[in-house]
Amino acid sequence: MLTLVLAGLALAADPAATPSSTAPQKETFATGQNATTVFEKTTLTKVGNIKSGDVSYELRCGTVSSAKTCSAYDSTGKLVATSTNVAVTPGDGFTATFPDTFATKTITYEVKK
Repeated sequence: MLTLVLAGLALAADPAATPSSTAPQKETFATGQNATTVFEKTTLTKVGNIKSGDVSYELRCGTVSSAKTCSAYDSTGKLVATSTNVAVTPGDGFTATFPDTFATKTITYEVKK
């Protein structure tokens, strides 16, 4: 019983589990970039950054093994999280969804207007 109480306290104190850190993140592509140009590449290529809590990670996306995917990498180049789903949105943008273990659940990229 004591173990469950301590585990519950640890989860309650985890800043990554707070609702404010799970808010969807919206970004704008660099000029000339859109979902078509990003996902025509067959290797993961840097699209921008994704914040998870107070930490910023490099976001790389592409089409790997016929599936659109995005991954977050730390400053040392280590893979931190991989998307569970990527959907192209109207206007040639996309939304990537990450697993529950990653504080930022979704990131949406839109074409610069």
